[in-house]
Amino acid sequence: RCSRDSSLYTREPWALPRQLIKLEFDAGGISMKKRIGLTIAIVIAVLIIGLLSWQFWPQSAASVMSVSEDTITSFAAYGMLDSFEMGYCDLYSINSPAPISNEPGEILEILAMSKYQQDFRNLLPWGVDGVSADKNYDGNMVTLSLYFQDKQGYIEFQFLSNSIVVVRTSDQPNMRIYHPTNSATFEKLVEYLKTHGVLQ
Repeated sequence: RCSRDSSLYTREPWALPRQLIKLEFDAGGISMKKRIGLTIAIVIAVLIIGLLSWQFWPQSAASVMSVSEDTITSFAAYGMLDSFEMGYCDLYSINSPAPISNEPGEILEILAMSKYQQDFRNLLPWGVDGVSADKNYDGNMVTLSLYFQDKQGYIEFQFLSNSIVVVRTSDQPNMRIYHPTNSATFEKLVEYLKTHGVLQ
């Protein structure tokens, strides 16, 4: 027998459409929540991609230094060159305590030949304690120290190869790592040191 109280039977023929309408509304609510969640996820992803793109977009040398080039009045340079020849290296240096002795114009022009792309390690909250040369190391390393007026501050560029440079400043405790986009910048610095530096 089929009971009159069976769930498959109703005395009210309009009750079933009402139940279907309720189910449609419930499904619509779930679908709307999914769409909202997906939209929020897309917006967050776009913001993260935009932030990372801005963070890792190649910067000019002036942007890396974050100071006006007019405030840089002198520089010092030091290079360990030709380290693979005969098992030793040649040490070249350009250094003078007098701010007007070493005009930084040509050095700044060489640095400006390249853009500098940030390394992902710059995002680490605890900073970077050390970095080594990469596969492009050719036996040459060059360190530049650019000094402000009266040498109250400095910016240091340490080229470990033609594709990696470490930047330090007097007002920031942590080093920053960049990748030059133009390898000729490093080659020009090596040439400059050999031409104008003093062989130790």
